[in-house]
Amino acid sequence: MGQGQAERESSVSSHEVAARKFLESDQIESAITLLEQYEDASGVRDALLGAAYFRQEKYGIAAECLQRA
Repeated sequence: MGQGQAERESSVSSHEVAARKFLESDQIESAITLLEQYEDASGVRDALLGAAYFRQEKYGIAAECLQRA
């Protein structure tokens, strides 16, 4: 793994931690804004986005995100 990939993974991980904290504190819009700022091939980002949209009762978007995850 190269240094660039390690930095991206670290950044993704820190975004996920921050997004989870937003979700836990009911700051749903902040979580969505943060999650939409990056790409993640692992599916974690889409799973968190799906959970956030579900909590906003945007079930169609939530389902799309969860299917991608």
